[in-house]
Amino acid sequence: VFGTPHGRDLVPVAEALGWPAERASDPAGLARALRAGGPRAVVVGTDQRAEAALAVRLRSAATEALDAV
Repeated sequence: VFGTPHGRDLVPVAEALGWPAERASDPAGLARALRAGGPRAVVVGTDQRAEAALAVRLRSAATEALDAV
């Protein structure tokens, strides 16, 4: 799992390497791609800033929970 801010479309890149690849644009598409099994590239677009903010909140919540123990 990683961000690709360089603007490359990783589906054709993976396919050029001989890897099965697909794009999932909604939760149902992601579930379908994961059910397909096997090694494959699944490209899912997300909001990187929102993901980073969520990671900060999750780390903070985990720290608070551990401090309470």
